[in-house]
Amino acid sequence: MEIKKIKTILFDFDGTIADTMKKAIEIYNQLALKNNFNLVDDYNLPELRNNKPLVILKKLRIPLRRLPSVANKIRKKLKSSSGEIPAFKGISKVLIKIKQMNYKIGIISTNNIKNIELFLKYNNLHYFDFIFSCREMFGKHRIIKKAIKKNNLSVDEIIYIGDEIRDIDACRKVGIKIISVCWGYNDKDSLVKENSGLIAEQPVDLLEYL
Repeated sequence: MEIKKIKTILFDFDGTIADTMKKAIEIYNQLALKNNFNLVDDYNLPELRNNKPLVILKKLRIPLRRLPSVANKIRKKLKSSSGEIPAFKGISKVLIKIKQMNYKIGIISTNNIKNIELFLKYNNLHYFDFIFSCREMFGKHRIIKKAIKKNNLSVDEIIYIGDEIRDIDACRKVGIKIISVCWGYNDKDSLVKENSGLIAEQPVDLLEYL
């Protein structure tokens, strides 16, 4: 994979920079009890992390039509908990190094932009040149395309860093490179199956690749 041409690094947010999984599961389980969805627990979490979004929805018994409402409620609850959500260990030092390497860095996420801004403030992560937020749960490639257009980026000069299978699918559709990280929502095995490129097992691995 050619890395020399890369000028811009696009980061996913949840599961890549912000360790939101524990809090998101807690909020989801509260909603699940009220809506007769299946709960997420220590028993089924490994299996869920090894699957694609539509399979996860089926296993949790969440109708697709209900997903926007469920996701919106989780986002709102996360906003009030932004000060409790930590950054992944080691990610701050990596961001500092990347910034010193003169890359342009941005965040692309389906999370609420206010949530992201509050998280960055609480965790003193003021290294990003832009944040792009959009709520299309199953159209992340469209979100990436919009971010590229808005920020006048070149597809050949971008690499994306994300933690989910849907990130891999989106980057493949857009035609940009991706480094998949193993500390987020999808586990290493599922990422390796989908990504024949670069896999980071810990934040410092990103520096090795870049």
